[in-house]
Amino acid sequence: MTSERREISIALVVAIVLVAVTALALALFSVFNYRHEEARQMEQLRAETEIAVEQLAVSLALPVWNFDRAQIDKVIESGMQSRDIAAIYLQLADVDKSIHARGRDRKWQVIPIRAEPPKEGLLAANRSVLANGEVVGTVNVLATPRFTRMELGDRLNQWMLDIIGIDLLLIVCLFLLLWRFVLYPVRMLEKQAAAVSAGGSGGEAPRPSAFFGELETLRESLAQMIHLLNARHAAVREMAARIMQLQDEERRKMGRDLHDSTGQTLAALEINLGILSRVSKSNADARTLELIAQCIELADKCSSEIRTASYLLHPPLLDEMGLSSALRWYADGFSKRSNIQVKLELPEAGQRLPDEVELSLFRVVQEALTNIHRHSGSATASIVLKITAQEIVLEIADGGCGISSDELRNFHEGGSSLGVGLAGMRQRIQQLGGDLRIQSSKAGSIVKVRAPGLSLGAPRVAGN
Repeated sequence: MTSERREISIALVVAIVLVAVTALALALFSVFNYRHEEARQMEQLRAETEIAVEQLAVSLALPVWNFDRAQIDKVIESGMQSRDIAAIYLQLADVDKSIHARGRDRKWQVIPIRAEPPKEGLLAANRSVLANGEVVGTVNVLATPRFTRMELGDRLNQWMLDIIGIDLLLIVCLFLLLWRFVLYPVRMLEKQAAAVSAGGSGGEAPRPSAFFGELETLRESLAQMIHLLNARHAAVREMAARIMQLQDEERRKMGRDLHDSTGQTLAALEINLGILSRVSKSNADARTLELIAQCIELADKCSSEIRTASYLLHPPLLDEMGLSSALRWYADGFSKRSNIQVKLELPEAGQRLPDEVELSLFRVVQEALTNIHRHSGSATASIVLKITAQEIVLEIADGGCGISSDELRNFHEGGSSLGVGLAGMRQRIQQLGGDLRIQSSKAGSIVKVRAPGLSLGAPRVAGN
């Protein structure tokens, strides 16, 4: 429902509403004008009918006085020339009350009629016919308002068509005006805000010429906000990069300290325990010798774990032999510890990348394999690394249960629903100008890293 509402154009809605109100006002005005014009035309028709009956009364006076029936019919037919006259009949004042009448047939042709026509729906007017001061008959004229109403109806229909045409033109004009001066600038601001919301810098700033009034104020406020936000994001990125750098330095120091200090101490302990075991063989009982052997075994195991922890904190192979060798060493150890078979597709061991790129990619593999072991339930995993002049592509895939779509959406929108580890790895890759994306389905998940080829350093020989 929300997406459907977003697809509706505000400019179109406003234009339609304004035009609808205008159309309603014009329609009401047209109806009012129609009623007013109808009343005026009916009054005019009534007046014309009165004039016609007056003229007929005068014209019929002499023929009626002379009992000239042919002339009477001729005068009556001449009065029927107006199409608004439906019927004329003359009732003589003689003994038999004879009638001379003309009416209309269905084709509206003049025909003789013998009886007084019905007056329903007609305008009627009558006058007495006077000859030598005597009433010799009565003439009646019946006029129909049908043609007047038909003309008014046609005129009203034409008005309505004109209104519809004007409305359509107004809709187009208002829509274009609203689009140019309101909706288009708002869409530009919306696009810029969406770019900022997606984690970008806001893209290219909208042209100031497209804004005016309150929208110009809004544009300036948004530009200031984006500038401030970008400055704070830059500061956060610098701080995050510095924190990661410090973490890496601390890991390297801790790994070196564990190997050089604690590891050497444990090695010395093993040596002393070995000496103690040899010295005690002649005079110590079996229980004492067994305890010494157990201590030697525990010291050896502790030394091995310390050495492994030291290498995991910062593997020396990463500095000495490069990323491919470090990944092979790490994948081999991971398979032994987790019983997850890892398939590798890596470039030649001698191909080197800048130190920060190798370290970032190694940390991504570490975090991804750890998550596979903890969450996916997969028995296999694969690591594919491709290095070209254009880009670096790293893919870590598994055949596990996958990740929910809600968690993926939140992660790609900048959240950390998949844990701070992957969020930190994404931050590392973004520092390199790359991107980290996750694809997931019921068949498993793929962590995909892309970094620009410009991150490639000059080739270095392994061990140098």
